[in-house]
Amino acid sequence: MKKENSKTWYSIKAESDSDTAEILIYEEIGKSYWDENGIDAKTFVKELGNIKAKQINLRINSPGGSVYDGLAIYNALKRHDANITTYVDGIAASIASVIALAGDKVVMADNALFMIHNPWGVCIGDSQEMMKTAETLDKVRDAIITTYKNRTALTDDELKKAMNEETWYSAEEAKEVGFCDEVEGKANLQACARFDLNKFGFLKIPNAILHISKGNSPELYNNLGGEKMDKDKEEEGKPERKIQVMGNAEASEIVKLANQYGYPDKAADWVASGKSVEVVAKEILSMRKTDPIVQPGSEYVVNLTDNEQKQYSLARAIMNAVNSAEGKGTFSGFEKDVSDEIAKKLPTSYKAKGGFFVPLNLRNVRAAALDSKTATKGLETVFDQPGNLIEMLRNTSIVARLGAKILSGLTSPITFVKQTGALTIAWNGENPGSDVSESNITFGTVSLSPKTCQGTTAYSRQLLAQSSFDVENLVRNDFAISHALGWDLAALHGSGVSNEPYGIYNVAGVNSKAMGGTPTFAKLVDMTTECALDNALLGNLGWASTPGMAGKMMQTLVASAAGSAMIWSGNQVEGLMIGYKALASNQVKKTLGGGSDHGIIFGNWSDLIIGMWGAMELIVDVYAKKKQGLIEVTSFQMCDVAVRHPESFCVATGATI
Repeated sequence: MKKENSKTWYSIKAESDSDTAEILIYEEIGKSYWDENGIDAKTFVKELGNIKAKQINLRINSPGGSVYDGLAIYNALKRHDANITTYVDGIAASIASVIALAGDKVVMADNALFMIHNPWGVCIGDSQEMMKTAETLDKVRDAIITTYKNRTALTDDELKKAMNEETWYSAEEAKEVGFCDEVEGKANLQACARFDLNKFGFLKIPNAILHISKGNSPELYNNLGGEKMDKDKEEEGKPERKIQVMGNAEASEIVKLANQYGYPDKAADWVASGKSVEVVAKEILSMRKTDPIVQPGSEYVVNLTDNEQKQYSLARAIMNAVNSAEGKGTFSGFEKDVSDEIAKKLPTSYKAKGGFFVPLNLRNVRAAALDSKTATKGLETVFDQPGNLIEMLRNTSIVARLGAKILSGLTSPITFVKQTGALTIAWNGENPGSDVSESNITFGTVSLSPKTCQGTTAYSRQLLAQSSFDVENLVRNDFAISHALGWDLAALHGSGVSNEPYGIYNVAGVNSKAMGGTPTFAKLVDMTTECALDNALLGNLGWASTPGMAGKMMQTLVASAAGSAMIWSGNQVEGLMIGYKALASNQVKKTLGGGSDHGIIFGNWSDLIIGMWGAMELIVDVYAKKKQGLIEVTSFQMCDVAVRHPESFCVATGATI
């Protein structure tokens, strides 16, 4: 029996020996993707199913094309019962390189080519559509990497690097890394060069193919690079550079670095060129030619001695500012001296609002006993050593109580290096016969830069005129609470818009798990498992959710069996869920999704970092609420929030009560 398909893009024929069949793929992949001659996966798969031979010889000379058609063809070949031998007769580039690996054995002509690169596509739409496209391309890339890893010893990181760089392998190079098993014969370079490779956006087309495609004689070139190189024609034949699509998270981090360090005009070029975050960070450091990045040292910008702590009064400072505003005096005294000292050490990027600065290391005050030795002395204000304004901030903040790292006293932007890839080890005999595959530790960066948050409150003149330590503590707690709540909201739900930091729910790369209604024990376990799968189940692990969700989980059984415990144990403010600490706060939103979804976050809270730059600035307004007899005080603080490892967290979606 002999049957030959009339299609020009491939041929399927049974040999005289009915146990052997041949498939030729000598065209682009994807009929609807490029033109009428492109391969149609649907038809290919249908005709492949008609082949009953025990041996299939798959011959490839293709520049690639549609990723989805290519993956469908690859999977159909892998499912076939026949033993398949792939012969790369010319080039197996892009998705054609994946199809080539469907063979049980891959044989390449000694001057054939094998090329891998990142998938790319075209998207028209708004930013959401662009992000969806980027995410899809990343998923497709990961699927292709999985296929490559089944044949090669290259690691994920090595494959990503090779794909990022559009790597063309000679037959021997392909054999060395495991993409082919044997090398034999020679390819017809003229046949290889008949494709218009420029339209594929390839950036590194080998010179031999490039020159032959322009009509030059193949005899001028005795190997892939050729001995005679026409430099002008080489440059002329190179395709116009195309924008490389990268993952949204990496692109966002590059844009953030560019904006933060004053190079917003370079962000587009860095993203378009496909440079990694690490490379961009190095270029920025080189351009700035600054000293090494200063890491946080002292806890505070200004350290007050015990006597200075006793002397300082926040209520008095506010009243002095009131008197100055009303023309009854000037802002002076010890509080002004402290403010001036703080101002000298704040980041140059901070624009003062015209108020005065308050140190964050103010200690709490309490009443002391009546002095029995000095008749003229009454109650005296003394200071507790343990507590201070920083501690009040920490104790009020839900994310801080869960274990978020608070870095205070910063004086400049800081960048943390994070490890994104690790060394790999291999076990070998005494004389393994081959070198151990190399692997490298890879790094990324996370940055903190000053962002201004503010809060507003009001006091009566009578209250501020009191010298009571209770009044002093009341004023300090007011600011501590308002700013701690501001941290929480930004850390949990920050939008990244209008200088607001990105919160956990909006950080790219954070795991998510759909609840589909009221959470079950199994769904919540799935959230912890997501972190475990990323090797992130360590550190200060815990849950944050809404009071409403906490109440619901306190009434929801782990299992339907008699005697089963409730999912949330303890009280509604603080308890345990799935064995981990759980806190409830109205700072966690209950209006997510369609408006009724409750937030649930699980993770290693040590990977949430809150940075503070030294002090608060207070501005007193004696007019805004004058009809009520109140003095309005607005506080400003420089803070930022960063998630060092997004995979350390998992958020729930669609959780209702």
